[in-house]
Amino acid sequence: MSQFTVVRQRRKPRKKLCKFLFRALGLIATISLGLLAYLYWPRSLPPKPLTFTLIAHRGVSQTFPLDNLQNDTCTAKIINPPTHSFLENTISSIRAAFNSGADLVEIDIHPTTDHHLAVFHDWTVDCRTNGQGVTHEQSMQTLKQLDIGYGYNADGGQTHPLTALSPIELRSLIHSSKLGLGLNLSQLLYRSLWDDRSNA
Repeated sequence: MSQFTVVRQRRKPRKKLCKFLFRALGLIATISLGLLAYLYWPRSLPPKPLTFTLIAHRGVSQTFPLDNLQNDTCTAKIINPPTHSFLENTISSIRAAFNSGADLVEIDIHPTTDHHLAVFHDWTVDCRTNGQGVTHEQSMQTLKQLDIGYGYNADGGQTHPLTALSPIELRSLIHSSKLGLGLNLSQLLYRSLWDDRSNA
């Protein structure tokens, strides 16, 4: 019988070396892939085409100074001298907005006491018309007797250059679009002001 002595060698340094080499190879592979991506990636990607939708807020309207505005500012009473005869939320104003290139027109509607929908912005009729009261507390017949241009003036109320228009009914707007008067009903954005009590 021969006697042999088995001596175990430590393998820990070899394990550490393998871990180090594995990590180093991983780092080299990551850097190589990053470098290849950088070198072969297109230098300039084709630009995305710029697209937008032009939305006319209430159609074509009068302009006014934007400084010192509050939620209750009656903008009709502070308009700049008129350069056109359009008033917001009217058929002619909506048509003019589409003719000027608008993709959509946002309009404002209020329910009336006789179950119609009036195309009008303000919570009350006091600012823009020759009437008084809360818009949705009026009948459509009463609203049609008002002059929606009466409140518009650029001289402190001395003149009223934009008169002789009455509020329109949503049904009239729909009828105008069916007659082919330059209006496309699918391009109107409706905004009910039933819960919006601001004049802004």
